Amino acid sequence: MPRRSLLWPTLITVSGAAFLIFLGSWQVERLAWKQGLIDARSAALAADPVALPAGQMLEPAFDLRRIVVRGQFLHEAEMHVLNRTHNSVAGVHVITPLKRLPSDGGGTVLINRGWVPQERMRAATRAEGLTTGEVEVTGIVRIGIMARSSFTPPNDPAKGIWFAPDPRVMAKSAGIETTNFIVEAGPGDHPDALPVGGQTVTNLVNNHLSYALTWYGLALALCVIYLVYLRNRKSP
Repeated sequence: MPRRSLLWPTLITVSGAAFLIFLGSWQVERLAWKQGLIDARSAALAADPVALPAGQMLEPAFDLRRIVVRGQFLHEAEMHVLNRTHNSVAGVHVITPLKRLPSDGGGTVLINRGWVPQERMRAATRAEGLTTGEVEVTGIVRIGIMARSSFTPPNDPAKGIWFAPDPRVMAKSAGIETTNFIVEAGPGDHPDALPVGGQTVTNLVNNHLSYALTWYGLALALCVIYLVYLRNRKSP
């Protein structure tokens, strides 16, 4: 068997296996990065709530921090994020501006009060949930645009149609000071009361280990195929 006849199979096997091993190693690095994010998120969610800092803009490091804020809801400026489910029931999330007390830092922030079923979207259908007077909200800070993917329809602020919470644009639509965050309220004292709080999604998908094993497995399979090819070439 001429030596040159193995050149291209060998080159293809070596380069292919090296590339697959590179992809597997990259996924191992991504695994460590994602686990770091998960650990940081878990620590933030486990920490005791702190007072929401004064001001309308928060640093990225404050994302997912548990906070407490006091003020008065501006129910007349309520907005709804469509296509939200709770226990497999279709509904919306209710976003309501909260005018903070001067002693609490002043300004106005957006509160995601939680989920209501589709038929109870209009505030008039759930008057018992339109809390008046001073309230204290314990929740989780979310910074920036949330829950948007390539399949999420665009928001239409002019028509009051929201598919992904966008604090800057929603603040402008509500006529309040610009802000870069929304506070997602935690569960209320009465779990069956509307809106149903505690809708924050905190889980991060971490499939990097399975991806790494897949790439490494393909590299091994390629090497096995090459060895079988060599054995067959030597067979009479």
